[in-house]
Amino acid sequence: MPIKEGRTYRSMPMMEFSEAKDERLLDSEYYVEGYATTFNQPYLLYRDSKGNDWYEQIDAAAFDDADMSDVIFLHNHEGKCFARNKMRKDKAPTMIMESRPGRGLFVAADLGMIEEGREEWRAITGGLIYQMSFAFTVAEDDVQPYGDNALLRTIRKVKKVFDVSSVDMPANPYTSIDSEARSAFEGYIEKQRQELFEAEQRLIEKQKALARIRILAES
Repeated sequence: MPIKEGRTYRSMPMMEFSEAKDERLLDSEYYVEGYATTFNQPYLLYRDSKGNDWYEQIDAAAFDDADMSDVIFLHNHEGKCFARNKMRKDKAPTMIMESRPGRGLFVAADLGMIEEGREEWRAITGGLIYQMSFAFTVAEDDVQPYGDNALLRTIRKVKKVFDVSSVDMPANPYTSIDSEARSAFEGYIEKQRQELFEAEQRLIEKQKALARIRILAES
């Protein structure tokens, strides 16, 4: 899978064929749908060499202000565009994306415009492909402790979504982690170290002050 600098990629086993089509794509013969991500459901993103687990989740409000004005449907984040939620002004969109409370980021698409898209539809409906990935940038996140030897990163705000893709084999989150997520976790760890150092310095200064008071009291 090609990785473009500055973008984050996440995969979910959520691509599916559905007989109950979204009413906005009722005429589509090559209809697929799924969820690019779910909300408030932590997933293990990475396990480091020391056995520490790094989790991540998407906040339910993460897409409220996200730029999803022009998102394309691809395979493995590359190649020809199968569908798009922003078409030429006289054409209806061939893809729908919307944040659904209590569930996640919903995607429905008509893959019938080009032969490659119809081939993709056959692979999805036949069960060969059943996972989705989406490319995005983060506007706001935070990291908190999450049980023993674990951290949880919550993506609070997504800045922009670039594409959603059906994927053959997503990157294994146990063996790889994007640089942005790593920076978030390492930034949190460094902050905790700095706060601990500052607390230790304050304790040392307090102990020194108490020692001076005892000396004065004894003299």
